[in-house]
Amino acid sequence: MLRQLAADGTRRRVARDTELFRQDDPSSTLLMILEGNVKLIYLTPEGGQVVLGLQLPGDLVGCAAVFRKRPYPATAVAASDTLVISWHASYIFDAIAGIPQLSSNALAIVSDRADEFMSRMREMAQEPVDRRLARNLIRIVEKQAAVAPGEAEARDISMSRRDLADLCGTTLFTVSRILQVWERAGIVQCGRRRVGVLNPDRLRGVAAGAGIVR
Repeated sequence: MLRQLAADGTRRRVARDTELFRQDDPSSTLLMILEGNVKLIYLTPEGGQVVLGLQLPGDLVGCAAVFRKRPYPATAVAASDTLVISWHASYIFDAIAGIPQLSSNALAIVSDRADEFMSRMREMAQEPVDRRLARNLIRIVEKQAAVAPGEAEARDISMSRRDLADLCGTTLFTVSRILQVWERAGIVQCGRRRVGVLNPDRLRGVAAGAGIVR
């Protein structure tokens, strides 16, 4: 059945900054990332943008909205050149009806997303910015390591400093200042719209509050 799901999906390669779906649109399509990554952006009533997270290869995008039959809660934008496979929502529900295990998997995915969101909210309420930034970078690296073909690829994060600031609930200036300190210490290497993690162990130390680099 999994092979059939893959065969029935529609593959689409999109360039960086391409919108895959828009906030408040009907959740008609479920996406899975095969290559690249996708950021989820919440558009505020005042016209601002908040980056909710970065989705990586193997992740389902739009799953919470599709499974709950609600509009998309955020806009999905390719953060790099990306290959996705998509299915119409009606096809997914037919597949779930035929395979009970898919229903359990869908519930687990939605629960995991909720847990991750709550963890980030607790971090923003209780932890200083450098620890929040370190946790988010490590979280992304660990997710990429599960699917990346090599260690170097897993440590390379395609996000701008502005995106990281939004993800951590802070300012661009603060993130830039912290990354500059970490870069001088050999923990990260920054480029245009990317951050390379050179020393994950030291970054984990920052996230844990031990040996914070100044």
